[in-house]
Amino acid sequence: MKRLYYLTDNIDKAESISNDLHRSGISDWNFHVVSQDEAGLYRHHLHGTSFLGKTDLIHTAERGALLGVAAGVIAALILSMFITTNLLIDALVILFFACFGAWLGGLIGLGMTNYRLVKFEGPLSEGHYLLMIDVSKDNHDEVERIMLAHRMNAIKAGEGSSFNNPFQTAQSYMGSYQ
Repeated sequence: MKRLYYLTDNIDKAESISNDLHRSGISDWNFHVVSQDEAGLYRHHLHGTSFLGKTDLIHTAERGALLGVAAGVIAALILSMFITTNLLIDALVILFFACFGAWLGGLIGLGMTNYRLVKFEGPLSEGHYLLMIDVSKDNHDEVERIMLAHRMNAIKAGEGSSFNNPFQTAQSYMGSYQ
């Protein structure tokens, strides 16, 4: 699934776009608005991004788990070289390190902005609204048509994947935003 990003400077424009997208069959699960004005989103009945969507918790937890697995494999190899272990012990050591890595990565990610949103921190701090629309191949053209009709209300700010990639950084996610 592809994620399209659009910026608008007015909550009424965001609401108008939201209404048109909903009429075309885009559900709240596939449409999110990011803003520093949470109360405005609530008053206008716009589907905001969840806490998990704003922080980098999931992304860094995935990275931590992968690093934990690597550390667990190394630890299991070292253990098996000096102490005779069986496969169950090795698996438990790897599982422990993977869980610890995911936990530690999640803690780090709680204090970080989602890697997909880093490029939009400037416009968001200036009061703009970021519209994130997840589209499939089936409805991509329809969404693009709707957004083209709203070209005076919102500018296309980029596109990327809607799936987490633990190997991706904020700089490599979507190129630079102009």
